[in-house]
Formats: sequence, C-alpha cells, structure tokens
Amino acid sequence: MKSYPEISYRTIGSMYAYAFDKIDGSNIRGEWGSKKGFWKFGTRNRLLDQHDIYLGSAPLLIKEKYEDDLSRIFRKLKIGKCISFFEYWGENSFAGNHEDEEHTVTLIDVNPFKRGILEPKLFIKHFGNLDIPNVLYSGKINKQFINSVRNRTLDGMTFEGVVCKGIHKNIIKMFKIKSIDWIMKVKDYFGYNPVLFNKLVNKCELELIDSYRKRRFCPSCFRSGSLSSQCICGNKTVEMDYDAQPPRKNSSKKRWKDFFREWYSNLNFEFYWKERFK
Repeated sequence: MKSYPEISYRTIGSMYAYAFDKIDGSNIRGEWGSKKGFWKFGTRNRLLDQHDIYLGSAPLLIKEKYEDDLSRIFRKLKIGKCISFFEYWGENSFAGNHEDEEHTVTLIDVNPFKRGILEPKLFIKHFGNLDIPNVLYSGKINKQFINSVRNRTLDGMTFEGVVCKGIHKNIIKMFKIKSIDWIMKVKDYFGYNPVLFNKLVNKCELELIDSYRKRRFCPSCFRSGSLSSQCICGNKTVEMDYDAQPPRKNSSKKRWKDFFREWYSNLNFEFYWKERFK
C-alpha cells in the first residue's frame, strides 16, 4: 500500500498553490476497492488494525465517517481502486502525540490507483463537500503570505501552519510552512531529545527561533547560502530570509528583478544587475 509522500520545507514561490490548513495529528492511509470498500489501513510506515494501542480507532472512524460518501464519489468518477489519506487527530494532539480524548479523522488527499495523488483543484472540486482541511489561500506564494503563516495571522489557520499544493513543471508539488509558535513549542517539549526534535523540525527552520546560523545573499555576484558577512567576491553580503529562494544564476532579468522586489526592495536592483556583469 502506497505511503503518503514526504512534504518538502522548500517553498516554490513561482507556483500557483492552494494552501490547506495543517492539521496536527497522525497520517493514516486507507485502501479502498469497488468490491470491498475500505479494507486495509496503515500509518505512514506500517499496517494498522483496530487492535493498535494508539491508533486503533482510526479505521472504524474512517469507515463510519467517509466510506459511504467516498464510495459514491469513486464510483461516479469510475475509480475502481484508490488509497485515501487522512489525518487522525484530537483537540490536544500535538506533533504526532495524542491524549486520551475523543478523536476524529479528516480527509487530506486521494490517490486513485496508478494515477498518483489528485491535483488540489480536482481534490477540492470532487471532495470539497466532505470534511477536508480548510483552504486558506490560493495564488502565488509571496513574502506577505509566508509571514502571515509564520506569525499565525492568516485567517482561519490553526496552530501548526499550512500545506501548499500545486502543479510545478507538470508535477504535483507540496510543501509545508510552519508557524514559529509551533516550532517553539516543539523545542520546549522535545528539545531534550535531538533525534526526535530533528525529525519534527527541519534544521534550517531553526533560524526562525534564532538557534541556527542564517544564510546570507551577495547582491554583487548574486551568490546565496554564504554564512559570512563578506562574500568570496570581496563584497558585503546581506541577511537572507529562510523562505527566500533566489533564481538560478542564469535566470532572466525579470526573475531576478521580481526576487529583489519581493525580498530586497531596499536595494537598487538596476545598479546591482549592471555591476554583476563587470
């Protein structure tokens, strides 16, 4: 049974994306067939049944909440076999840990057999009338949107952050953006365990809580990633936001101009563009 893909932390600003609220829980997969209905379940890494001590209620919740509706939609779409992905969560679930409380499941993605995960536009069209994560934003990913997620000012967002999904170079891409508050809470809860902590938080994101050396950008030679205040070209570097993604060096002037406008609006792009080729 296919597992849910790992979601990148690297934002793709050029991609038109749908931002779904990131539900803080455990990923559960369920295999559906036209004759059996939902008949096999698993976590991201192992199979699962009702006897599981921690997640055993998830299969029954899926069947009770979704089986009738999803079966109807799958048959209407002429899908004979499918894996559906859910988030299993409770009010106090945090970073994959669950309290002894009432839980539910929420449909997050659908993967018809041999077709791959549905693109977000189709997922919303066919399954948006069911309980899916709230769509909080659609459009190009820019600095303003990212900051609204990091600072938890995005309308409708819960605690953890968002998952952005879209089509990039004809391939479905997904990336997640976490709130600083969530990262800080992970540090408070799991900082004593480096292995577990590094599983939950991407090491580059640690710069968001001032615990990691920030990348820098050289506007003179358009080189990124340096940690030094002086570039190897001899000129000064400037601080680089974790979410900023410079274009490739041979990209068009327009792409570089858009990058400067978004992330370094205080710098004179035309001056640096001319100086770059001297």
